[in-house]
Amino acid sequence: MKGGVPHRGRIFFQFFSFAQPDEVTRYVRFTDETGTHSGTLREDMISVLDGDPIFDDDVAQTGEIVSLNAVVLEIPMDPTRVPNVLGVAGNSNNPNREPVNVDHPRWFSKATTSLA
Repeated sequence: MKGGVPHRGRIFFQFFSFAQPDEVTRYVRFTDETGTHSGTLREDMISVLDGDPIFDDDVAQTGEIVSLNAVVLEIPMDPTRVPNVLGVAGNSNNPNREPVNVDHPRWFSKATTSLA
């Protein structure tokens, strides 16, 4: 411990201070006149990727940039490659009641046909 801040706390603070909201990578799937693609969204522009970041290794940007207004956004995963989505219920507390401690949160499953 140096200067009253534990080492682990300093690392967290450094990470937190560098991870600004505008630096978050936002992956999108979209359809344009050439087909359905994956990309990264920054403001109103999409940098097209050369693969699916969920399934493919070493996905890179193609250099092509398209306007968000020129595409139709799709669900974030290809429903032909993902038959089911698993989730963990994280909102177990009712805001009008005493908090409940949950040792094992509930798991749930959704078919990709139920995703909007």
